[in-house]
Amino acid sequence: MSKICFDKLQNLLDLAETQVGYPEKDNTDNLDSFTVYGTGNYTKYARDINAIGLYGCQGQAWCGVYQMWLEYKNSDKAAALSHLGSTFYNCFSTMIWAKNNGKWIDAVGIPKPGYRVIFSQSHIALVTKVTGTYSSGKIYTNEGNTSDSTGVHRDGGRVCNKSYDRKHPKILGYVIVTYDDEDDLINYEIGVSNAGLTVTSSLNIRSYPKTGNVVGVYKIGDVVYPACKTIIDGAAWFKTGKGWISGKYLEGWIHERSDAAHRWRYLRSGSIYPVSEWIEYNGDWYYIDKDGWMSRSAYVKSTVKDVYYWVDSTGLWDSKWDTINPDLKNYGLVE
Repeated sequence: MSKICFDKLQNLLDLAETQVGYPEKDNTDNLDSFTVYGTGNYTKYARDINAIGLYGCQGQAWCGVYQMWLEYKNSDKAAALSHLGSTFYNCFSTMIWAKNNGKWIDAVGIPKPGYRVIFSQSHIALVTKVTGTYSSGKIYTNEGNTSDSTGVHRDGGRVCNKSYDRKHPKILGYVIVTYDDEDDLINYEIGVSNAGLTVTSSLNIRSYPKTGNVVGVYKIGDVVYPACKTIIDGAAWFKTGKGWISGKYLEGWIHERSDAAHRWRYLRSGSIYPVSEWIEYNGDWYYIDKDGWMSRSAYVKSTVKDVYYWVDSTGLWDSKWDTINPDLKNYGLVE
């Protein structure tokens, strides 16, 4: 097992990318549309920020509100406020807050993806990529209420990806925002059988375990191949190529790669790992011991008759080797 920050920065960058092209509206109609345009500074970002009890500034310049929306959607209200401050809707106030809280570097400093760049026109953007040095490099950004044209535009009306020279004269500096506060959580690398894990109920796919945005849905009967899991509030979450899913609605064989013996457990819907029982899987039978592991190369005593069942090196019950005289000198007896 190892520590992990669950790619919260990458999730933020991915979320920002999905917003490129979103235009402001003239009023509160069609706020979620990417095809209805206007010039009135009405956005879904202001609506959603207002809905959580913060100042969304509907009908006003919204570059700062968009950045708060990204933070909130990527995590929660408390984390968003800790990253950008409560006066996020005013870029210069955000800069002052950052300076007062040790979260500011000047323009000549070294920014990182996730930082926010503040321009002298009272405009703010998410830094998505940094190249080169101060004298010759660039920053790449994702920003709201701007346009695709070259230069800093604080009232362009859309979400755009842009780039600037790091020594651009209108860059005042950067708000330091980091995403390593989850480092104390544990990630377990896992493996699954060739058959994968079967989804047993309609299952939301989230950008982050438990609290992340819903980015898709798996249907009943879908098969997934997660590569790692984590435990949050006692519940298991698994990461697939599409995002994080709850372990409550999965079934199949699983093992942790840190287990030197390469032992397997059977995950049953409801996050249940059976113990001391036979499991039928794809028409074959396997026995799970009292500790929840698949039994292999061992005998299992019948509870109803004087016979010992044999499970081979793959865990499969092979009835032709059942016996009343087990070779317990060379093979184990499963409890």
